[in-house]
Parts: sequence; structure tokens; C-alpha cells
Amino acid sequence: MLPPQIVLLLGKDGDTVQEIRRSLSTSYQVVVFEKLEKEIAWFKPLAVVIHQNGSPRQEVLHRLVRLRQFQPKAPVLICSSSPEYGHWPQRPGGVEDCLSWPDGLAQLKAYLQRWEAPRTGFWLRFKQTLLNLKNRKKKRKEPELSLPLELPSGLAEPVQPVLEARLLGSCELKAHGNPLPWINSEVNRAMLAYILYHHPERMLRRKLIDGFWPDSSEDSARNCLNVAISSLRRYLKDNVADAPEVNFRENAYYFDFSQPVFTDVQEFLRLWTHAQAMERANRLDEALNAYRRANLLYKGEFMECISRDIIWVESVRSKLKEIHLSMLDRMSELLVERKLYPEAINACKRIIEIDDCIESAHRRLMHCYVHMHGRRMALRQYHHCCKTLEEKLGARPSRETQALLEEIQGNG
Repeated sequence: MLPPQIVLLLGKDGDTVQEIRRSLSTSYQVVVFEKLEKEIAWFKPLAVVIHQNGSPRQEVLHRLVRLRQFQPKAPVLICSSSPEYGHWPQRPGGVEDCLSWPDGLAQLKAYLQRWEAPRTGFWLRFKQTLLNLKNRKKKRKEPELSLPLELPSGLAEPVQPVLEARLLGSCELKAHGNPLPWINSEVNRAMLAYILYHHPERMLRRKLIDGFWPDSSEDSARNCLNVAISSLRRYLKDNVADAPEVNFRENAYYFDFSQPVFTDVQEFLRLWTHAQAMERANRLDEALNAYRRANLLYKGEFMECISRDIIWVESVRSKLKEIHLSMLDRMSELLVERKLYPEAINACKRIIEIDDCIESAHRRLMHCYVHMHGRRMALRQYHHCCKTLEEKLGARPSRETQALLEEIQGNG
């Protein structure tokens, strides 16, 4: 199943990090970050687990300080596979506990279950029951799926942006509304995407090198970066009227450009953030419409036009995929609550196309099929779920899925 609870795991993508991820992924959505990046702030995690990975304690403390810039409230646990590093004479401030791996797995899960309980406790279920009763009493008109849907000012796409980049799925680039060819080199394409993605922020040279050439020597990486920036400047000058300058100052590159720039990634993230805000305000119809618009923008994985292994591209691709799955999960739940079963079925099928081990999507399909087509299709979906979990994870369906099966069979 795709759990609503997200656990952020910070550490280099080694064997131990993957073991921790596998151990938690049956109950939580685990998102791995090798480094502290601004994308960490995208998520609202149940907890953050830092894998110490043999790092000196002072370095871990420094990471904790920086982590609080992105996640000021999330509980933090330190997990280490080295006994000499796992023992802390005094627990650092802001850290719930320091655990060893794999001996501390049971304790780690106990912490997560304890923090999860308030979110899924009696009062949340009671609130949801009242909301469902309220929704049933209202005669709702089915929301329109077609665009445009009304959104607060600032969320709609800019009118005729000077530069427009579609980076989700098939990559497209436009200037003043006219299609542009992408640069032939995949590295240069990724470099242009990086600058558009971060505009109007300044981009530190060190971060560019780490994201593109982390295994190269300093001199080699700087030379590659200079060549890429030079090619990018020439490309913009040749293809874009009043082309923005890519300038360098204080060890950082930036677009010297005050004109509108649109990327579907930034719009996708704005809509996702807006939907979450609407949910917190209990304005669920507006949240659903924002989720729909974001889903329409997500036409495929980030920068599918790049097949090379570029660390920055892979990192953003992975994080956006996790967000899309979380968004589809919540959107399908809202659709089922409103009995918009055909649309809910499409959302659940899209989840399963991405990851067919997400149990919540199978359950919602079962629920929709019962209401639309009867028990047979629901039971078929259950057996498909069982087969998938067994073949790919060696696991059985959760108690929640078993309970839904018994309910369907009992109503037959």
C-alpha cells in the first residue's frame, strides 16, 4: 500500500540505506536524500531518519542544524551501522534517539508507530465520519475535469511567458510562444533545465559540479562546467530574441532576466502545495481541483529526453515521482468519497502503472468495482493484488485489504 505517512531517510545511497528503506517501505513511504537539498521542504514527513554512515559527530550535528532550515518540526532519529559511531555520550539537541542498525529496527518502528498514532487516531476518524455525513447530505454537482478550473491569483500559468519549458514527460521548450529545438548534448539540456528550474535563484558552482560531475577531479569538473555554460550562452543567443544572460558572480551562476519564465515543474509543485493548504482549510473541492490540475501537468517522468545518468536529474526525477504518487493517492481518496468512481478508477490505475505494489490503489479499485460492476471485478482485483505482492515482495495483503475482502464477500 502507499501509506499516507512519509519518512525521509538522509544518507548516501549504500547497502545499509537500502536495507533501512526496504525494512520501512511496507508500512511507510520512504524518500531517500543523499544530501540536504531544498526539495526536502516539499514533504511533510512523519519523521526524518539520518544514517550516520561513519561520519564524525560534528558533521552530523552540522547536518542537523541545516536540516532544521527545511524541516523545523519533524522528529529526527539518528541510525548508525557502526557501533563506535552509533554510541553518543549525550543525545544531540532536537534528536529523539540514536539507534544502531540492524539491532534498533524494532525500536525505530516503535517510534514511527507512536508518532503515527495521533494522526490516525480516534479523533481523526471521528472528524472524517462527520465530514462524510455532511457530504452525503449535500447534493453535489460533479466538478468539471476540463480546464480551466478557477484558482486563486498567482497559481494560473503566466500569460505568454518569454520562456516556457515542459520538463515532465516529452520535453518541450518555447520562446515567445514559438517552439525551440533542444540542445543536442544531454548534459547541456540538463544544464538549461537546471537553470530554468532554479530561476530566479542563484546557482552555486559547487552545487552544479556535485549535481553533474561528482566523481570528476575539481579541474576536470570546472572545465566541463565552463564548456556547458559557454554552449548554453551560445544556444540562447542563437535561438531566443532578447536572450537572457547567464552571468557569474560570487561563485554562482544566475539568469540576468526579469521576464516571465514558466516551467511545468514549478506549476506542478505550486498546485500540490495549494491543494494541501486547501485540505488544511477543509476546502476539499478546491483541493481536489488543484490535484486534478497538477495531475494533468504530470505527463511523464522528469526530463525523459535525458537517458544519461546525471545525478541532479535522477534526484529530481525520483522526488517528483514520489510526490505524484502521494498526490494520486490522496486525489483518488477524495474522488471515492464523492462517488466519482470512473475518475477514481483512472487515478488508481495510474498509480498501479507506476508501482503495482501500492496496496491502497488496489483497495480503492475493489471499492469502485463493487459499486460499478459488482463483486466479480472486485474479487479479480483482489487476486491480482495478492499475486503482485507475492511475486514482487514475497508478502501477503494487509489486514485492511483482507477486511475489505471479507466485507465484499459478506455483502454478496
